[in-house]
Amino acid sequence: MNTKFMRESINKIIAIIFVGISFIGIWQLLRYMIVDDTKSYTRLTLHEYYNQENIDVLFIGASLCYRSLDTQILDESLGMNTFNLGTSSQDMDASYYLIKDAIKRYNVRHIYLELSPVIALHTNNSDRELTDMTGTYIVSDYMKPSISKAQYLLEASKPDYYINSFLLARRNWEKLFDFEYVGSLLETKSSTTYKNFEYGYSQNETEYYAGKGYVANTSRILDNSFYDPYGFKSFRIEGISKDWYKYLNKILKLCDKSKVEITLFCAPLSVHMLASYGDEYDKYHDLIEQMAEDKGKKFWDFNLCKETYFPIESNLYKDSTHLNMYGAEYFSKLMSDIIRGKVIYENICYNSVSEKLNNIKPMVCGITYNSEYKKIIATHKDLFEYRIYVIPNEGNAYLIQDFDFNNEFRINFKEHGTISITARFIKVPSDIQKLEFKY
Repeated sequence: MNTKFMRESINKIIAIIFVGISFIGIWQLLRYMIVDDTKSYTRLTLHEYYNQENIDVLFIGASLCYRSLDTQILDESLGMNTFNLGTSSQDMDASYYLIKDAIKRYNVRHIYLELSPVIALHTNNSDRELTDMTGTYIVSDYMKPSISKAQYLLEASKPDYYINSFLLARRNWEKLFDFEYVGSLLETKSSTTYKNFEYGYSQNETEYYAGKGYVANTSRILDNSFYDPYGFKSFRIEGISKDWYKYLNKILKLCDKSKVEITLFCAPLSVHMLASYGDEYDKYHDLIEQMAEDKGKKFWDFNLCKETYFPIESNLYKDSTHLNMYGAEYFSKLMSDIIRGKVIYENICYNSVSEKLNNIKPMVCGITYNSEYKKIIATHKDLFEYRIYVIPNEGNAYLIQDFDFNNEFRINFKEHGTISITARFIKVPSDIQKLEFKY
């Protein structure tokens, strides 16, 4: 009787295991068939991350991190193996679980955590909608299976989205019977480039994965012609999510417990972005500085850098938020000089962004916009008046305003063409700046 019962129990266990393996196998096959990750930087980053012999210095954060720090330059300068574990829209909970894994997996000496102000304003985990989960999935999709990964996904959202979090193919379910899509994707995934975790270049590409987490971009913003939606909304530290504080404190406690040094830093935003934020950025800086001081940590805010140490030229940026490869080269060298003690951080900075903006030459930086309005951004907005002229691709050119202090305007969203702005310096009317923007 006992022997029969044991045999039946073993058979049930085997059957359960077989069903479980089959279930996982089917979903993995579906993922391969319908989830397009052929251009995913994180797939390449985490593949390299899991195959390091050791990581001495880890840089981590959102896109400002992986676009700002060139690991090849840092390796050569510091004489150590560095790794950039930045990912797009990386929230603080993702940073926490990645840092937790890195400390467990490698003998990390020092962690540098980038604190983008944009990420701080993201929604609390329990309030996230499915559209807010992209940053989570960018990371979790390529993490190795573990209890920590499961915990991360369970904490990252409300239960409504657990199926999408754990069963990746569910997000692309509608593609299953799109045979043209599936065929094209399988053909791309059969390439040696994809199989070997190499980056596949395409014609006229300005951006590429350069290795160990760093993404290089050759685009340049010329003559302060920033034109993007970043910075249109007012920045308020009251909008910082509770989870941002929660997981930042967990990171600091984890590093203390593990006896791993950690430095907080902010990568340099463009002057356009800083002028958009205005005095509110200084409140954000003061907040982090106080938190760092309370925890006995260093905080390096490169947005306070004097122009001698990091130029304010727009051609170091690919957009108003992110450095291009030329800016990243400049910044990586500055970062390594500070880490090595060749340059003292306290000696290279203004006391605040407000002081910095007051010390540079007044300039019009560009345009930021939302779905309805466009806003001209200037370092000293009260010193300029603007003439705004629009040349649509179809139809006649027209004047929106003729030299007025107003810096917000509307254009028919269906139009495409050129916005021509003449900014006149009020104190010296003959001192003008002319800028053009494609819209």
